[in-house]
Amino acid sequence: MPKLKIADIERCDDVDLAQMSREELEAWARQVWELARRLANQLGQDSMNSSRPPSSDDPYRRGAQAESGGGTDGEQEQPSDQDKKAGSEASASSAQASSAKNKARKRPGKQPGAQGCWRTQPLVITAPDAEHYPPACDCGAASCVEQKTRQVSAHLVCDLERGDGQLRITVVKHCYFAITWSCGHETVAAMLV
Repeated sequence: MPKLKIADIERCDDVDLAQMSREELEAWARQVWELARRLANQLGQDSMNSSRPPSSDDPYRRGAQAESGGGTDGEQEQPSDQDKKAGSEASASSAQASSAKNKARKRPGKQPGAQGCWRTQPLVITAPDAEHYPPACDCGAASCVEQKTRQVSAHLVCDLERGDGQLRITVVKHCYFAITWSCGHETVAAMLV
């Protein structure tokens, strides 16, 4: 009987199985078992236990494999005697190399505990502050008089200016104020966008 494929199983139905003799059913069952074993072995393969590249690994299982030291819990095919001989010669040196490789693995990006970095030079304000006040009281009464002023927020705006063959950075500090009026209302300057 030729090697069984998944398509053969899909085409087979209960009527076909009922018409088979006991010997044919046993042969069919052995081939189905062998196919299931091969597929289970393929499912358990990854870059750690086969010649597949690491990019073919399941991205959701990569972190778990790196933490556990690699390998899957799937059934592995047994190596032949010739493979055992070749493997025993290289096992001592490869065991040391693989343990060092697993210890040296790091996640990409900033490592935990590493010092962060930010701008090395402080921004120097090069223009006078731009102060923003609310225009008038929200109540609309003409008799409202400004009683108290306080700064609510401020931010820096950096611009590039063209000079004589060069670019220059100008930094302006924009300050926003709130005014408390005699009527009791407080209005805040709207931020410019």
